[in-house]
Amino acid sequence: MGTKFKAYTSKNFHDIKQLQNLSAGTFLRIEAVAKVLPFRTNNYITDNLINWNNIPNDPMFQLTFPQPEMLNDIDLQRVIRLMKGDKAKLDIEIRKIQMKMNPFSHS
Repeated sequence: MGTKFKAYTSKNFHDIKQLQNLSAGTFLRIEAVAKVLPFRTNNYITDNLINWNNIPNDPMFQLTFPQPEMLNDIDLQRVIRLMKGDKAKLDIEIRKIQMKMNPFSHS
C-alpha cells in the first residue's frame, strides 16, 4: 500500500521535508508569496514529480510552488518585512496586494 495522502497549503508547507534544502532566502520568498497567493500541493507531487536536484528550474516546482516573480519586488519585500512583526498589519497589507492584483477590483 502507498503512502497516505497529505495536502500542503501555506499553513503547513514548512512540513515539506525537501524545502529544508533550499537557501533561507529562497524559502522566505516562497513563504511570502504563499501568504498572498493561493498555494496547495500534496505529497505525491513533492515526493514523485519534482526533481529537487534541479531547483528552482524544475518545471513541476515552478508550476506548483509560489515563485517570487509572482509579486513585484516592492510588495514582496514589504510582505517579508511584515512577516517578522504584527500579524494584523501583515494581513492588511496582504489584502491590499491581493486587491491591487485583482483585475475586477475598483481600488
